[in-house]
Amino acid sequence: MGIIARFVEPHRIQPGRLSIDLGRVCPGSASESAYVSGITGAVDRYFWDCLEKEEAPRVSELARLIGLSRATLTERFHSATGSSPSDCLKARQIDASVALLINTDLSVAAIAYRLGFGTRRTFQRQFEARIGKSPAAFRETGRNVATAARQRRRRLLGKDE
Repeated sequence: MGIIARFVEPHRIQPGRLSIDLGRVCPGSASESAYVSGITGAVDRYFWDCLEKEEAPRVSELARLIGLSRATLTERFHSATGSSPSDCLKARQIDASVALLINTDLSVAAIAYRLGFGTRRTFQRQFEARIGKSPAAFRETGRNVATAARQRRRRLLGKDE
């Protein structure tokens, strides 16, 4: 089991094409929520598959696996969710980085590489834009909060040392 799978909940996809029907759905119809769940689920499965392989997630590859052009996927995804597949993949990368920053001693550069950001600087810019802190500052704050929560839980359970 890879380091990422130990600290972040993976969703697996079977090799080959993603199974999802991205045909037209009428807004407000009963099938619209199932459609949105299906399309975001496909992104999640693809993202976790990329993490397990330590490959950068790419919208063009996701579109290929689904069987659509990148432009069609982007159009349908935006229509269904209000955001782009690229933004969705970036959000998943940041979410995974949060867990790795708090739960591991991996360097910021190693996290950037493993999550497919390309460079440490690209990771830092995207992280700061979404979280409002540098990865290092977040790690320190997150670990302090996690440690305090563990200590509080231990006291409540009567396992104070």
